[in-house]
Amino acid sequence: AKKPFKIAFSASAARMLSAVLLLSGPNVDPQRRECLLEMSIGGAYMMVPGNEWSDRNARLVEGKVFRFEISGNGKGSISWKVNDVALKDLPAGPREAQGFAGAEMWLVLRTRRSDNPPGAFDDVSIEAEFVLPQAPAADNPQPAQGQ
Repeated sequence: AKKPFKIAFSASAARMLSAVLLLSGPNVDPQRRECLLEMSIGGAYMMVPGNEWSDRNARLVEGKVFRFEISGNGKGSISWKVNDVALKDLPAGPREAQGFAGAEMWLVLRTRRSDNPPGAFDDVSIEAEFVLPQAPAADNPQPAQGQ
């Protein structure tokens, strides 16, 4: 997490979708390790350690496929995009952002139907791509070209 990253996925659901980026490492407070985006028919909610945001106008639409992207700048700021529209650039609190350096990350995707108990899954389609930072050119020498 100390380098920029991007994780993108597409999903659809009937009532609720949430994506949680979990951080783990020696400097990460276990009580403050979740970066969350939740979209439901009631609106969107986003949270990073030390900061949160919500918008009732950003709603999940049943049957529509949404493209989600979470990215980090390597300095503790997490950004979420839905269908290529940035929701909010939400920086972690200063103390929490320090713990991001060297942290390992897991992405957890959840969905729920209104007519089933919490945790029951409905028809969800998820397609993901993980973009990892490239090594600087000096760290990745290329063989010399012949003349």
